[in-house]
Amino acid sequence: MNPFDDENEEEESIQDIINKYEYSLEHNTSIFLEPESFEVLVDFYNVHGLYNSAFTAIDQALEQHPTSALLLIKKAQLQFETKEISSALDTLNLAESIDFNELGIHLLKAEIFTYLSRHEEAIAILQYWEAQTEYEDLVDVYLQMADVYEDWEKYNEVFDSLKKCLLIEPSNEEALSRINYCMEITQEYKRSKEFYELLIDKHPYSELAWYNLATAYRGMKELDLAIDTLQYTIAINEDLGFPYHDLAELYFQKKEYLKALEALKEYEDRFNSDEDTFLLKGHCHESLEEYKLARYYFKKALHIQPNIADAYYRIGETYKAEDNWEKAYTFYIKAAELDKSEYDYQIIAAEAAQVVGKIDKAVELAEIAMEISPIRFEAYILLAQIFLLSNEAEISMEIIEKGLAICKSNTELKYAKVSILFYLGYQQEARILLRLLIEEHPGKEVFMLYMYPEIENDPEIDSILSQLP
Repeated sequence: MNPFDDENEEEESIQDIINKYEYSLEHNTSIFLEPESFEVLVDFYNVHGLYNSAFTAIDQALEQHPTSALLLIKKAQLQFETKEISSALDTLNLAESIDFNELGIHLLKAEIFTYLSRHEEAIAILQYWEAQTEYEDLVDVYLQMADVYEDWEKYNEVFDSLKKCLLIEPSNEEALSRINYCMEITQEYKRSKEFYELLIDKHPYSELAWYNLATAYRGMKELDLAIDTLQYTIAINEDLGFPYHDLAELYFQKKEYLKALEALKEYEDRFNSDEDTFLLKGHCHESLEEYKLARYYFKKALHIQPNIADAYYRIGETYKAEDNWEKAYTFYIKAAELDKSEYDYQIIAAEAAQVVGKIDKAVELAEIAMEISPIRFEAYILLAQIFLLSNEAEISMEIIEKGLAICKSNTELKYAKVSILFYLGYQQEARILLRLLIEEHPGKEVFMLYMYPEIENDPEIDSILSQLP
């Protein structure tokens, strides 16, 4: 027997209904269909975006079956999807008058109220039906309740609703997926872990429950337990792709790069490679200082998705590690162009531009970085150094003073100020400031030396630095 016979017969049956109905429309003849057949028609037209045809079908259906609450729900759903909100609520009220106990009416009404941000009314409806509904049907109530709370941004209540759902149906994939997302948002990892353990006791072979438990361990920084749990998830179902990726990421996080590459290899043996796989392989090889191989995989990711700013940035980092600033500059610039809102891309591109002698571009990029995040100090130091090296020490000092007034962390800027004071001839003031900084905030002298390396040639400055532990 062909295992697809039933599926093929169902498709033929649906097509037969569509053909008969459309033939009747084309020839202006009457046709009687059961409510279920009309639902098939409406769903078909709705899926294909043929809303006028869907409305024609549902209106004809209701002419033949005016007391069908299910058809009225179908019409209200269609009205809701086409943003006829008031009409949808009127249709649901009519359906309610016909069959008040049809749960679908109230679930859809709660969904519409959620869309209208009438969250309290939506929850009131669902709480009423929570008390009235048979146990096995409560899954739909709790999933809808989770929708309302999620739109309301009440994520603890989302978690509680999905938890209730899963206690009824531990293998519900939608609830398992959504509760994992909710855990990430609320960062309630310990609470989630306890629930997943309870769930696994009831349903020990639920791969998604095990996967969520691994995510909870990961959030709790219990990386070894997360790895063990992911491996168990894979043992239950080897055909799930995402646990392999997570396993590789955890090994990467633990700096076990060879094990990460092994996990990615296993993924590639079972599934098609994607840009995320190539990116992570590139990261592993970069961390192993295999820069040429890292670039190979970053470029493979770009062959799939050409606009990955991080891939260009990482390629730039590999060239920087090889002290090849010319090539690094090319890739840093591309990353900065692709993501103009990322501070790190702009600042590293500015540094590279300075190193390769493109001073105007370096100034432009440093100023962009400053606009993106005015409270970070790096752009002020880089820009100040550019002007200091151009013998414009007064402008350099103005930039540092501006940073000191704005930046969240300004110890680094104070060290940079020491160099500018020294450059301007205020050697004694520079030495006094340096002593204070070393006493209060030691360990950041590199910013002074970065700003003006020659300052280390001063005997008193050198003497102060030599006293550091």
